[in-house]
Amino acid sequence: MLRIIFSLVILLMSSVSCVAIGAERTALNVKELSSLPITGYEIVGGKANLILIVGGKGIRNVHGKSKNFLVRFQKDIAGSQFNTYVFPNKSKKHKSTYAYRNSKEQIKRLTNFVKLLKSRNGLPTFIVGFSRGSVDAGSLAVSRPNLIDGIVLISGVYENESRKASDYAMEEIIGERLKTPILVIHHEDDECHVTSPDKAQSFFNRLENIDKTLKLISGGEATGRKCGPLHKHGLEGIELKAVSTMTNWALRQINLRLFRNKTF
Repeated sequence: MLRIIFSLVILLMSSVSCVAIGAERTALNVKELSSLPITGYEIVGGKANLILIVGGKGIRNVHGKSKNFLVRFQKDIAGSQFNTYVFPNKSKKHKSTYAYRNSKEQIKRLTNFVKLLKSRNGLPTFIVGFSRGSVDAGSLAVSRPNLIDGIVLISGVYENESRKASDYAMEEIIGERLKTPILVIHHEDDECHVTSPDKAQSFFNRLENIDKTLKLISGGEATGRKCGPLHKHGLEGIELKAVSTMTNWALRQINLRLFRNKTF
């Protein structure tokens, strides 16, 4: 009976999605967080906030440009449902190293931005971390699990032998327990040396979490570097598969939250 009621609630919620109006480009200037604008798309009647964190050395330009698919397909991610924000480095000169992504300063920056968004619209907020961005997402989820509504790890960093990255694998950052809902998206043929799909699977299997989801994706192209945005690692050619997986999961989390809070 409970399953039937939940299904009816989901149908009711999906029927009102047309209230949202198309995504409009925005740039938030929050000097306390960064000298760079926080670029994104905002929706009138949106259902949640998605904070997008790219890998590599991060976002270090005023236009929020990147070859990372989270940026290139940001408007698709927003669709007619979500507010999306690309979280930049704290300045043009600053590089987002592994150590900084796991630092108290970065966790504080993200914490303050989440609080700012909630004061603006009061919506559920999810952190999406790509590659090195998984370190930011995982660190925040561990330190402030009740602040956010879930994390998405795309092509995340897992157990590896890299001198720079080994201490920042998800096995080290998150461990085997997490209170926050988590979605792991990974290409089954990812060839980057610090983002092994086998290690992603092992991490997921060991994770003691009541709400965890794994999606392995296949296909696509590989025209660039193995650890770059234009390769299996960056989900080249199949970006919209990842977008669909991520947004559908976020909507499910929102609906579950509303269902739990609803009194019948």
